[in-house]
Amino acid sequence: MDPFVVMLVTCFSEDRASIRKTIESLSLTHYNNSKKLLFVVCDGLIVGSGNSESTPDAVLSLFSGVDGIIEEESQSYIAVADGEKRQNMASVHAGYYENSLGGKVPMVCVIKRGMPSEAGQMRSGNRGKRDSQLILFNFLASMNSRTPPQMSSLEVDLAIKIQRINGGINPSCYSQLLMVDADTAVQEDALSYMVQAMSNDPKIMGLCGETKVENAHESWISRTQVFDYYISHHFGKAQESVFGRVLCLPGCFSMYRVKDIPSSADYADEHLLIDNDVLLPYQEHEADTLHMKNLLHLGEDRYLTALMTMRFPDRRITFVPQAICYTTVPHTFSMLLSQRRRWINSSMHNSVKLLTATNRNELWVLVLKTYILLELISTTLLPITFCGILLSLLLGITDVLFELLVNTLLASLVILCVRLDFAMISDLLVYLSALPLWYFVFPLYGFWSQDNFSWGETRKVEGEDSEEQSPQQQQHSESSSGLGNFAMKALRKKRTYLFFFIIFVLAFQLGAFVAHTFNVHKHSSH
Repeated sequence: MDPFVVMLVTCFSEDRASIRKTIESLSLTHYNNSKKLLFVVCDGLIVGSGNSESTPDAVLSLFSGVDGIIEEESQSYIAVADGEKRQNMASVHAGYYENSLGGKVPMVCVIKRGMPSEAGQMRSGNRGKRDSQLILFNFLASMNSRTPPQMSSLEVDLAIKIQRINGGINPSCYSQLLMVDADTAVQEDALSYMVQAMSNDPKIMGLCGETKVENAHESWISRTQVFDYYISHHFGKAQESVFGRVLCLPGCFSMYRVKDIPSSADYADEHLLIDNDVLLPYQEHEADTLHMKNLLHLGEDRYLTALMTMRFPDRRITFVPQAICYTTVPHTFSMLLSQRRRWINSSMHNSVKLLTATNRNELWVLVLKTYILLELISTTLLPITFCGILLSLLLGITDVLFELLVNTLLASLVILCVRLDFAMISDLLVYLSALPLWYFVFPLYGFWSQDNFSWGETRKVEGEDSEEQSPQQQQHSESSSGLGNFAMKALRKKRTYLFFFIIFVLAFQLGAFVAHTFNVHKHSSH
């Protein structure tokens, strides 16, 4: 029997066209509409930069037969934030989305509206993407609680309205969760591939498909990311999938097993995503160290994957290449710089988290930790690698250039053999033209910006600057995301020491690299 699937779409500042594209693609997936539930969360009363309407207005306009805003009573809940932002209000809107083929899919929209004291603010109700996810996670945990749960008024409202639109099905029946960003389009067969993979292997607790670039030809910046996305999936995630431990299920397109359905005899009635040992650390709202702040506020998708890996070491997290989606990537340098800064720092801190985890000392655990350690080291060595190659070329050591050309030709040959796609060769060349960005600019900027927890150019709100915020806006951002008790001045001082220590280590490594290169070149010339 096909499981019930809830499809979570988190929104912030996207426009109506982007949100419609995502919801339309999900509604057209080859899966029984009566077993799908669209669950949309609007993270505040936000008007994105350049938009003519707020994000909640854009979502509400997509309801079938609904014209304009639906007035619903707001309900209270405990948010992932500090101080006065700890309390929040949200309204629940339920109905159906009618796709282009006439099919109707049950849809729920949760709009985070904020407390009355936030009225008129540009980010009223905004508490972050992790808070949006936890609204659904905690609701599912309450509905599957083995003891009488203490449900918030928001969760009670959700339970009543979901049963009203899905034929009276208890929300506890939803055993799988697909998470998609509001700028992503899912292929029609993607959901069926992911559900089938879950059904074929009951040990799988999470998986992801392949994410491709939708706006590849929008600019040179977006084109450089095509090959990067390809190798990160077909080399990175495919390799990690061999261990059964994909280290990051991307928030834009991934699926989790909420719990085991009764047909899974070996693991019957075991909570997975909604397990307390996963939810409690994930909803932590106080962070007083640089490490914890990077875990909680940069790359929540990677942290959630790490928590699942540590909690269930016998389970599998895998990659399903047949499931494909298309996402809109940054098309300007400033947007890409902000994104990669978050990704690099999140990756490094989550790697440290997994390395220090006290799992059982089995062989596969040691192998996985060795792999993570090598990946962490390679990330820190990217700048020195680029500097070494550049210096070798400037000094006339042509062996390095020859090796680069050989590796490029070999990579092209592999692509032709695997994909039979000549267009990918051009994408490889464009990617290579951006090596200074991937190997030098982005890593160093990430190392220097360890204390920058903003979303920068990738999440712009009408009326606000991108990276620079006023003191009032920064205070709001810090309190709403759990930054209130953090000593930023002390952190920046430590950040400076750490950065120059890294520069010293890189300079030492560069000197060793040059000395070794000269030595090898000298002996080869003789």
